[in-house]
Amino acid sequence: MKKLRILFVAEHYPPHVGGVETFFFELRKRLVARGHHVDVITSGNSPVEHDEGGAIYRVGGGQHSFTFLSIPTVLKLAKRADIIHTTMYNAAVPAWIGAKIHGKRSVLSVHEVLGPDFAHVFKGRALKARIFEFLERALLCLNFDHTVAVSKATQKKLKRKSSVIYHGIDSSFNEARVEHEGFEFLYFGRIAANKGIWFLLESLKEFYVNGGRTKFKLLLSGNVADFAKVEKLISGISNFVTIKRSISRADLPAEIAAADAVVVPSLAEGFCFSAAEAMAMDVPVILSDAGSLPEIAGGKHLIFKSGDKTALIEAMNKAVNGEWNECEKKNFSWDKAADEFEELYRSLL
Repeated sequence: MKKLRILFVAEHYPPHVGGVETFFFELRKRLVARGHHVDVITSGNSPVEHDEGGAIYRVGGGQHSFTFLSIPTVLKLAKRADIIHTTMYNAAVPAWIGAKIHGKRSVLSVHEVLGPDFAHVFKGRALKARIFEFLERALLCLNFDHTVAVSKATQKKLKRKSSVIYHGIDSSFNEARVEHEGFEFLYFGRIAANKGIWFLLESLKEFYVNGGRTKFKLLLSGNVADFAKVEKLISGISNFVTIKRSISRADLPAEIAAADAVVVPSLAEGFCFSAAEAMAMDVPVILSDAGSLPEIAGGKHLIFKSGDKTALIEAMNKAVNGEWNECEKKNFSWDKAADEFEELYRSLL
């Protein structure tokens, strides 16, 4: 069977941390193992990185300038690609232009559709939220050959013909739970408004004022200003809440294994690696009902109304008392995702 030349256009790629970065990295690894040639164009300013599966081109400087400054490289590499695969937001336009000019088949992966939820991202900045909502709708009007949603919740928001291919979970998330005295909650992820971090910190202040005495660990990635804001918000509860900055992905499973429960307070969510990785390790999770979270919930879990501090605090108290809901554990496989994408690519040619 013919080996394919695939071009990924992604605004971020490892070592940058995030869900989209993980998605393209894991998918590329498996496609290359099957003999396909996969090039990546992403943001940055560094020499081309060649490996056995193709090359990684870091162009266009930052995330926003990437939309325009990546176009020459996209046009050059699109000419010899069989498939161009991209995602929202900043990478969609250059990928679409490259596909249309060279007559190539194209795939758009959509991780989440924020729509009105941009109000959470840009809290207090209504005009900016409306502008971004408009731009998102405009991007979703681009006529890619196929659109893939990462969950049924995302697909429902798309309101266009699409298929669902779930992300996978890396096999390293299989460490045994670590038994210890006391009870410790864990949050891990980016400092971002739509991830519910500011809502979480405000809720924790109420939790501890009202008698909460359990430990809470925050594993965070973000900039200096973000961390300063976090530290200010927890200043009165620092005896209970600790911050750990930007650990390596290799060290993350051990941190999850040491937790008694993982809290996922997202205000919007397309898939959520944090929840899926914790559940893969049989660590109980407290989830908001935002986006795909109820869809991917499995094992021991509690679901609370997104943005409701009282509901989150009630769920945390139930967790400490061992009052969990439980259902069949969900399995998310990168190999299965790669199978489905490979089949999709071939169906388009």
